[in-house]
Amino acid sequence: MARSGTGVWRLWRRPAARKTVIVAVLLVVWELVTRWAASPLLFPTAVTVLAAFGRSVANGEVPGYAAQSLTSTRTASR
Repeated sequence: MARSGTGVWRLWRRPAARKTVIVAVLLVVWELVTRWAASPLLFPTAVTVLAAFGRSVANGEVPGYAAQSLTSTRTASR
């Protein structure tokens, strides 16, 4: 009986796996480029941005701002 593909190929056919790999590759490229070629003052590293986002979510800032945006969007569309 022939196998339909290797485990890696079967995993790659799942959209969520492909998207995860693409995002991970983009984050690694972003990190490498900003560490070697760009000024951190002009273009912060991916780790810095993700850490700041994590702190904002933990402090409740992001959910609050998201709720405010959704409320103003809903009000503007009426």
